Amino acid sequence: MNWNDLKYYLTVARVNSITEAGVELGVSPSTVARRISELESRLGTSLFNKRSTGYFLSEAGKGIFSVVDETEANFQFLERKLANFSDAKARPVKIELPELLGQYVIIPELLALRRSEPGIRFEIVNSVKNSKLSSRGSDIVVRLSMPKSGSYTTRRIGIISQAAYCSQAYLKEQGRPSSTRDSVNHTLIGWNEGMRNLPLAKWFSELTAGSDLWLETSNFNLQLESVCAGIGIAALPKFVAEKFGLKRVFEDYQPLTSDIWLMRSIETSSFEHVDIVLKHIENIIKSKNEEIAFE
Repeated sequence: MNWNDLKYYLTVARVNSITEAGVELGVSPSTVARRISELESRLGTSLFNKRSTGYFLSEAGKGIFSVVDETEANFQFLERKLANFSDAKARPVKIELPELLGQYVIIPELLALRRSEPGIRFEIVNSVKNSKLSSRGSDIVVRLSMPKSGSYTTRRIGIISQAAYCSQAYLKEQGRPSSTRDSVNHTLIGWNEGMRNLPLAKWFSELTAGSDLWLETSNFNLQLESVCAGIGIAALPKFVAEKFGLKRVFEDYQPLTSDIWLMRSIETSSFEHVDIVLKHIENIIKSKNEEIAFE
């Protein structure tokens, strides 16, 4: 079996979309679909249930996911560990970050480390879904829910607030919802089938009394872009909504507040460069507290 084929399987399984998988892999959606089809033919079984809303793992696909995911993590960890014992100056650190929090809060602040620690190199995994924790997966993980397993040291470093927002243009055209019951008369943007167990997806469904979504997506960036374009209302983190000048709606409804957890693989306990990055991320979150959370 070709490992590259399994990389296509893993990517699609994580994003539930051949289009997004193609962007991540640097190929066309048709190439992704063809490689998945060829893999399924060789295995003699369907790995995905293919629907208009995306690609979702079949029973067979679910059955092999943890094994393939762990195999990938082991390969990547081996590469990083060998780099630490080589003569090369580069010291790699793999970090898993929540989407948007990573993109708009943490990653821009890594510039300071590039200046002070030029030997450190980064691999960033930026996602909405929590991946299965493995001590040989990411060296550092930032999560918005307390992990229940995994060989990581864990500590709480802050909180994040999320609420419902729309653009000024949307308010001008559609008006402000008078109450949560009025959500049925507005254009709602939310998560697709594969993401509806996310705490934020459940919170938004409760806020809008289960009203139908006009637009379903599998990632935060598409929701953010849609809200900024004036299409509708979505649940977004406070810091990114304020950055783009969005307006909060349903203000009487309690925002979703989550703890921010900083985790470190026990396999990296002797790596000084991971110590440096860990402390830097903690300082970033603490310094941005007023931007990230409501008072």
